[in-house]
Amino acid sequence: MTSSPHGRRALKFLALLLLIPLLGLGGAFFWIRRTADRKWEAARLRIRELSAAFPETLPPLPSTETSKELQIHFVAAIREAVRRNSRAEEARKLVRLRQGGETADAVLDDAQDFLDRLHEGARRCAATPAEFPPGWRGEWDDPTLGFIMDCCVLRARRLREKDAQVDAAETLFDSLQLARFWAASGKGSNRAYALHSLDASLDGLRDILAQESLSREQIQGMERELEPLEAALRSPTAYFESTLTRWAEDLEALDLEDWLLRDAPYRWRWLLPKHLMKAEAFEFYDRHIQRTLENEAESYLEMVQGLNRMGRQLASSKNPILSHNSIIPVLEWVGLERMAQLRLLRVAAHYRIAGEILKLKDPFGTELLHRLIGKRMKFWSLDTDGRDDGGAAESDGRWTRTAKDIVIDVPLNE
Repeated sequence: MTSSPHGRRALKFLALLLLIPLLGLGGAFFWIRRTADRKWEAARLRIRELSAAFPETLPPLPSTETSKELQIHFVAAIREAVRRNSRAEEARKLVRLRQGGETADAVLDDAQDFLDRLHEGARRCAATPAEFPPGWRGEWDDPTLGFIMDCCVLRARRLREKDAQVDAAETLFDSLQLARFWAASGKGSNRAYALHSLDASLDGLRDILAQESLSREQIQGMERELEPLEAALRSPTAYFESTLTRWAEDLEALDLEDWLLRDAPYRWRWLLPKHLMKAEAFEFYDRHIQRTLENEAESYLEMVQGLNRMGRQLASSKNPILSHNSIIPVLEWVGLERMAQLRLLRVAAHYRIAGEILKLKDPFGTELLHRLIGKRMKFWSLDTDGRDDGGAAESDGRWTRTAKDIVIDVPLNE
């Protein structure tokens, strides 16, 4: 039986109604796919641009015989410490608890050879700062650096007990010279770990400048060594783009495995192309880091606010790469803290020598601040909150604690 013309028209209309959403879905699929391809290709071009601008390179070879000799001293000390680091945990505990005694004596007896070798090289670096070695092409384990730094602190404390204040200060400076060398070595995370290792050494130098009776010549020696050490520090923002580059290069090779997608929204698990996820994650970080670098010209607080905004957006992001592979922990301010601490040591030393206020920039504000309190001059930095708390610090004043401000106070210049 033949259907009526009205029935055939109805069927055609129904088929058309069914076909329209199918065509729309197909069109949407191809549009999303084309958009993902375009975004990922643009991201890959930008990653290649970053890789060319910020290559992962090893340190250059020493340029002079002197710098080569200094490099040999550092490397020899490190290699000797590797062979003796079975006492690393003991040393760490002694430093943290500020203890000494027979255990400290035993640790220092084992450490004597590499501490003496480090001392020889570091004192030559202090005498010829322009010949500082460019770093070592090898890699070491971070605990070895921590062990050497702790042994330097223990030796300095022992020397202070014997009233050998200058020798104690030199031992702490030895550790700073080593940290500078370590930060420039290899091509991994050496720089960040070196900066984090400086807490107790800088605390010790601050105590010596604030508490001990030193001659003008002795303090001048400290000031001379502090200046090139502080000048060698760069703002953490100088490393933001290279950090992004290494992260992006890993992103290109990232296999989006099941664990990454297990808790992802439905659209990322089943509907959207996986390379679109990569492209959007890279665009997010690249955009925020560029804005942070632009804010650097304004103020430290502008940079912090920019990174805080990035953190809030990360917390609400549905992109699994952003929620599981954050770059924020690497974009840290420890470099600015070290810069502030070394500058405070410089202004304190200069004041004790000449009675003059050396004007240096506060990495967290404008200039380092100062105030006369009784017979002592207090200097301070605003610290990471960027707020002036009037030079308020922890009750014991130690820089190894979180303080409202980073503070040092020294006797009035006589």
